[in-house]
Amino acid sequence: MNRRNENGSQTLELAMLLPVAVIVLLLVGDMARVVFYKIALQSAVREGARIASLHASRSEVEEVIRNTIGNITLEQLEIIRIRGERNPEQSQSAETPRLDATEVKAVAVVSLKMFNRLGLPQSLQQFRLEEHMRVPTME
Repeated sequence: MNRRNENGSQTLELAMLLPVAVIVLLLVGDMARVVFYKIALQSAVREGARIASLHASRSEVEEVIRNTIGNITLEQLEIIRIRGERNPEQSQSAETPRLDATEVKAVAVVSLKMFNRLGLPQSLQQFRLEEHMRVPTME
C-alpha cells in the first residue's frame, strides 16, 4: 500500500464533517431549549390555575404566571371561570354542590436562534407553545 497518497485524507474528512457536526449540535441545543420552555410554560399554567381556583383576581393570576415562566414572552393568556350546574342525576337540594371550574390557557411563541442563522423560512424559525389546564374552583 502506498501511504504517500493517503496523507492528509483524515484531516480533509474532519474538515468536511466538522461544520455539519457543529450545526447538528447547535440545532439539538435549540430543540432542548424549546423543551425547557414547554416545561416552564406547563409549570406556569399549573401554578396560575391553582391560584385562579382560589378566586384570585386576573391580575394576580397573570403576575404569578409571568413570574413563573421567566423570560418567555406570552402571546395570549386566557383565564376562564366556568360556572357549573348541579348534577342532574343528584337531587336538586341546596346542598348539592355546583361543579365550578377555572381554566387557564397560555400561548407563547419561541424563536429558535440557530434556525434564524441558517436562513430557514419563518414557519420553521418559531415554535408555538400552547398549554391549558382546568381545575375545580375552591369554595
